[in-house]
Amino acid sequence: MKISVIVPTYKPQEYLFTCLDSLANQTFQKKNFEIKSLYAQINKHFIINVLSIIHSLINLKQIENANYCLENLSDFLRYSLTLDSSSSLKDEINNVESYFNIQSIRYSKVEYSIEYDGDIDDIVVPKLIIQPLVENAYIHGLKNKIGSIFVCCKKDENYLKISVIDDGNSLKTEELYNINEKIRLCDEIESNKNLSHGIALSNIQKRLNLMYGDNAKLRLEILDDNKTMSSIEIKLR
Repeated sequence: MKISVIVPTYKPQEYLFTCLDSLANQTFQKKNFEIKSLYAQINKHFIINVLSIIHSLINLKQIENANYCLENLSDFLRYSLTLDSSSSLKDEINNVESYFNIQSIRYSKVEYSIEYDGDIDDIVVPKLIIQPLVENAYIHGLKNKIGSIFVCCKKDENYLKISVIDDGNSLKTEELYNINEKIRLCDEIESNKNLSHGIALSNIQKRLNLMYGDNAKLRLEILDDNKTMSSIEIKLR
């Protein structure tokens, strides 16, 4: 029995064009995913709520507070809606500060602080990897509570470490384990109570993987003083 195998033949130039076309298509798909992921990080309900707050402040004749809120919302959206998939750590921190300034009007009983080393300003990171962690702290940890949120960014030898800590822990050990497993596998978590933590977190991990491969990880922890910490650790090249 004779078996014939048909092997496609390419001229060198045709083969080169085929490879370039395939590479361009992969690059386009990656960029498209990054942009969609960025937009997925922006909570539409947050924007609607802020606009409602601004409207209420204007009705109450609190024009100065309304202007303050509107300026910070403009800064937040200007940063968030640009199509760049990465930014300097300094710009990422500035965006988080704008977010804090807005939320301080709505959550007046929640204090916040940011601490970071000045020599890491220019480190490039994926956009919107810190603000969603802060948003989770507000929504899942400190909603209708008195408390605080602490953001810390520092360089430890060859690692960049970003931490968001809140004292409104509402996670049980089993929930914590499930969330970390979903983050590790980059699976989206169904939207219910505390497990909706993982929707934004899995998104962040996917984008960390795109930029750093296996050299970046995100996880949640319950600290000894019953605080919740979301942390990102990136091995710098």
